[in-house]
Amino acid sequence: MSKRGKKLPVMDKKGILCHIIPIVIVVGLVWALIFAIKLTYVGECNNNADCSSNSYCGSDRKCHSMPTKVNRDFTSAIILISISLIIAFILLAWKRKEKASGSGSNVHHPNAHHQAHYMPSQTLSVHHATGHEQKK
Repeated sequence: MSKRGKKLPVMDKKGILCHIIPIVIVVGLVWALIFAIKLTYVGECNNNADCSSNSYCGSDRKCHSMPTKVNRDFTSAIILISISLIIAFILLAWKRKEKASGSGSNVHHPNAHHQAHYMPSQTLSVHHATGHEQKK
């Protein structure tokens, strides 16, 4: 049987609703269940006011003491960025050096054989015979 003879089943509005309504009901029940679990879960705190003056309320709903020392040492980050910049400049200089030394000869280029036969200064002239010239 040919593919043109087969017809795809056409779903009417009732068929679509029969598939969508159960999905919406399941998604709504899952959302309500998650919301109910969040409401029933009671932690130590709901906001910073529930904790003491030197504590804060974390996302786990527990009071955590405020950090006394803040680490502001950026030495490792500076070293990492410096090494990355040095590597980038070395690679850039290496590429420029290859371009400068490789421009005179195409020995190592994968298309060197094909480029040797085609000179950019040459223009290809193709003559197409017109209908009158073909009859002659």
